[in-house]
Amino acid sequence: LAKTILSLPGTDKLSVLCNGSQVALFTDDSFVSAYPRVHHDSYIANLYFVNDDYTDAVSIKKSITLSDEKSLERAVIELLMGESGLDGVRTPFPAGTILNDIYIDGGTCVVDVSSKFITAAKHGKEEETTVIFAIVNTLTELPKIDNVKFLINGIDGYGYTHYDLSVPMTNSEQLFED
Repeated sequence: LAKTILSLPGTDKLSVLCNGSQVALFTDDSFVSAYPRVHHDSYIANLYFVNDDYTDAVSIKKSITLSDEKSLERAVIELLMGESGLDGVRTPFPAGTILNDIYIDGGTCVVDVSSKFITAAKHGKEEETTVIFAIVNTLTELPKIDNVKFLINGIDGYGYTHYDLSVPMTNSEQLFED
């Protein structure tokens, strides 16, 4: 918008005011802010937790306040790794799992977690399905994420007993149909 206005004949600067005070000044080749850039947005995320026996995913909406220091996907997974706030509903991440890194590469959200994600997991087919469904569907409901790929301590190629975690997975109701 600023570039468009500055391209008008006779316009060499654009001043942005908030409540009568200048907060930004645009010129042809620069942007000067009167305040440090602190960006806070609120986002309502649909987080999928699991029930106590890992047989079903439980959807809980949570509000997240974002800042420039933390990505939406990191904030969501950190919430999902915590308490659900409901009795009988827990995180899909096994106790002791650490989030090493999370980032988006193309439309794939890469989730790098500690080996506790595998070693402390319940390995029945239904339990694995529920855990994968909860995490993958939580992330693929976010903007810019089409599928999810897991790394264990930065290494590709790990798997559960019934699922290859190195294969990108999409938002998938059909996990319960296998």
